[in-house]
Amino acid sequence: MSYRSPVLDVTRTRRYKTPLGTFSIHHVGPDFFFGYELDETGCVKIASPEKALADMLYFSPTKTRLFVKLPEIEIPRRFNWSKTLMMTQHIKSPARRRFVREGLISIRKAARGGRSQGR
Repeated sequence: MSYRSPVLDVTRTRRYKTPLGTFSIHHVGPDFFFGYELDETGCVKIASPEKALADMLYFSPTKTRLFVKLPEIEIPRRFNWSKTLMMTQHIKSPARRRFVREGLISIRKAARGGRSQGR
């Protein structure tokens, strides 16, 4: 079974094939490279749930097909929607920022059964 793991970095986009699987490195500007927490080893940065969703939407309109379809996910009750929406302020492209914000709003409505609530 082949495993594919997307990785974000401020360097250029590239792909590495290893015995463990394929690692696809995707370029993100330094202004949007934040929102990560160290794993239990203290060696690997992993996106917070809020940043992971924002990143998924950020990369969905790109050439790669890796981010086109959102996998089936369950949004935790304490997911911080305002924090996620505030992250979009760091996206330089107005068109991309609008795309990500609209995607987040749509997902939030679906997660809440279509009713709008605070946070």
